[in-house]
Amino acid sequence: MASKIMEESRVDNKIIVIEIISELVSPKNKKIQIEAIITEAMIRGLSEDTVNAAIEELENDHIIEYSDTGYVKLL
Repeated sequence: MASKIMEESRVDNKIIVIEIISELVSPKNKKIQIEAIITEAMIRGLSEDTVNAAIEELENDHIIEYSDTGYVKLL
């Protein structure tokens, strides 16, 4: 039961990060600074470590990719 709750929490965190990226990315550039994602996520109550973990999982899931140093973009 606890592992299912933790998994759901990780999925929720990834959804929040995807929403933030979608809201902040410019249609012209398509990439967003990781620091901007972290700042917005912290406003929404996530910790920096949680955001970094979500970003890594999203990259492993091929939902985002690192485009330049310090930037990611949705695929």
